[in-house]
Amino acid sequence: MAAHAAASSFAYVYIPADANEPMAEHSASNQGGLENDDLLVQLRGSHAMGMGPNIDIVAMTVPSPKPGPFQHLAVSLYKSGNTGASGLPPNSRVMGLMSACGMVSPEPHRGPCVISRYFDDDDAWLRVDFKLADCSSDASWVLAAKASNAGRGAKGSSLSSILNMQNAVNIDGSAAAGAAE
Repeated sequence: MAAHAAASSFAYVYIPADANEPMAEHSASNQGGLENDDLLVQLRGSHAMGMGPNIDIVAMTVPSPKPGPFQHLAVSLYKSGNTGASGLPPNSRVMGLMSACGMVSPEPHRGPCVISRYFDDDDAWLRVDFKLADCSSDASWVLAAKASNAGRGAKGSSLSSILNMQNAVNIDGSAAAGAAE
């Protein structure tokens, strides 16, 4: 973790759904750690960002112990968990970035989104900077994600979508009681 000493704050990027609105870099405190993550507190309480209390998280990359520039680093996308019913427009910039990462999304991500990076080596967890320059399709993390996802058809499913699928099917593959047929 020496390369990722705990900074008091970190940068993240807000991506409006309207491609005519500029993306913006924001910051949040690292003081809450994983248990009281300031980014999630900000997003859940921010109607200005269009998120609200129900946030879906999509793993764009996952932490890996493999030595290299992205060792123990991951990038996550945050979006409103209520966008399906709200009629918000698709976020074409987020969909383009996911495509550049070699990810296939089962449904369009709608409304504004936030992207953040974190460090997790199983002993320590903290947010680290994710800047506007990191939103480029030729950013080094995007190229690494694309190489990692090549041929795997990586899905950009949100956590709530994965949990819904798990709740609908038992471990033996049969439909769970009360699951939609």
